[in-house]
Amino acid sequence: MNDPAFSQFYSDEYVTVSSFGWDGNVSNRNGRSCSLLVQIVEQKGKFDPKKAMELHVPKGPLFGQLSAGETVLNTKGVEVRPEQVCAPSKPGPAFLWLSVHSEQQLQLLVNECTMLRDQLQLVSVVFHDVSTLEIRGHPLYRELLSHFHSTCSHQWRMTSHTQPLSFTGTARQTALLQTVCPQAFLSPPHPHASGMDHARALAAFCLLPASRSGWDLSAANRFSGECEQIEGMLQGSRALAEQGRLSYLTWDLVFLGTGCAIPSRYRNVSGILLSLKQTTCKSPNGPPDYQRILLDCGEDTVGTLSRLYAEVDDILATITAIVITHRHADHHLGLCRLLHRQWSYWMEHHSQREGGETFVPPLLILPTAVDAYVAEYAEKIGFPLHMVKCADVCNAMGITWNSVTFTTFRVDHCPGAFGISLDAPALRSSTHSKLVYTGDTQPYAAFYEHCWRPYILIHDSTFEDELVAEAREKKHSTCKEAWQSGQNSQAHCLIMTHFSQRYPKFPTLAVQEPLTGAPSHPMHTIVAFDGMRLDAALLAQLPLHAEVMATLLQSESQTDAAADAETEAQGHDTEL
Repeated sequence: MNDPAFSQFYSDEYVTVSSFGWDGNVSNRNGRSCSLLVQIVEQKGKFDPKKAMELHVPKGPLFGQLSAGETVLNTKGVEVRPEQVCAPSKPGPAFLWLSVHSEQQLQLLVNECTMLRDQLQLVSVVFHDVSTLEIRGHPLYRELLSHFHSTCSHQWRMTSHTQPLSFTGTARQTALLQTVCPQAFLSPPHPHASGMDHARALAAFCLLPASRSGWDLSAANRFSGECEQIEGMLQGSRALAEQGRLSYLTWDLVFLGTGCAIPSRYRNVSGILLSLKQTTCKSPNGPPDYQRILLDCGEDTVGTLSRLYAEVDDILATITAIVITHRHADHHLGLCRLLHRQWSYWMEHHSQREGGETFVPPLLILPTAVDAYVAEYAEKIGFPLHMVKCADVCNAMGITWNSVTFTTFRVDHCPGAFGISLDAPALRSSTHSKLVYTGDTQPYAAFYEHCWRPYILIHDSTFEDELVAEAREKKHSTCKEAWQSGQNSQAHCLIMTHFSQRYPKFPTLAVQEPLTGAPSHPMHTIVAFDGMRLDAALLAQLPLHAEVMATLLQSESQTDAAADAETEAQGHDTEL
């Protein structure tokens, strides 16, 4: 097909992938969009040994050659062709990713699907990525659906309502945690509308073998059963939690990565997004009543934000300050990509406006070494920077930016490592003030000079308590040391993060002792997870669910192991 809007751009021994629906004038939040048709290669007909023997082909290697599509000589020296002993080949099944973000693109897809009618009849399942319900209800969309076979399954996703789906285990864990406390784990529900079929969590669609073609809901049903089982466990903690629910929001924290060293199946590397609602200042490049501050920016921070927020570029535009605590790669590898995307989005949407708007770069508080490579990258790409070294704000005055005061302090980790203290009106209570983030550190005496009665203390909690020797060697803290730091500093709330990747779920460490014991200072204690969101009310609410979450995720680990074994055993099947 010579039409540039339709092209086969990938093919191997298993599948052929074709794109269509390209429109240079249609852009979604990540650039131009297109639809994809993925077709399994032609399925060879079944070899019939009885027919082969009737044609004087002896059992043995010649059977294999005929089955592989080769012509052979029988015992009489006569050629026997594969089509004489094999059933006819069948076209492979296919699935379609249909991306529709405007009426203009919808018209384009209707026109192209008319030309692709024969291929579309082979489609077993269509995943519709639609930007709005208005487009879904458009008369042209009904015409588009008429091109598919009546047995084709249709599943819907609203672009404006995303879910953090990556690995099955990750999606499963997030979904389970949402059943415990839906306000604390980001994954907005899809809007339902008449005639729209939304795939259930953990459902799988099997394309091959043909005998199993269709939806496999076994994992989804197990998940639903587990949700029902834990309802009774939740009733008591939910009743207590709702008593303390507040009706206002002045700030929230979203954890983008809570693991250390390298990304894993359940925990990405460090990244924390603080959002402040303010009336006295505004983000210069975004909505007037929000500004956001990023604490560390590990690998794929932008990707994580994209999975959590539909309009990720609007979120990036409101990031007014970024703090990198030290030079280790798991704390800054995502920084250049984020800065580049923030700048590119502004250039695309603001630079041509009348009125002479000027891009205001975020304040970057960076350690030595990181500042050098970021400056070199920015120079080559051509976007402006506003950089301050961590050491330059390591004093009592700090630096005030958009009504937030940033003060760094040295921590005991690698050379040039810092923690950060943030002070703003939204981060104060009648008895506590400031948000303190330690970055990576081991306990040290001078810490309490910089961290006294913090409203929120986010502390390195890399190791379990029995690995204290390894913690000293690598200059990290254990969970119990983090808890003790919170007690000694009289923190209002301690949030544990930066876990070793050996603890992918709720760390069943000695942290359970202080959670259930009688601390000398009343303090909320929270174990952070990727995608977890906290606000003032949830600081008190989430700890009430800690025991339920620990029990739930402990049994979930056993279920994961069984599911992984089942998936490996069925690896020959083609599932979506």
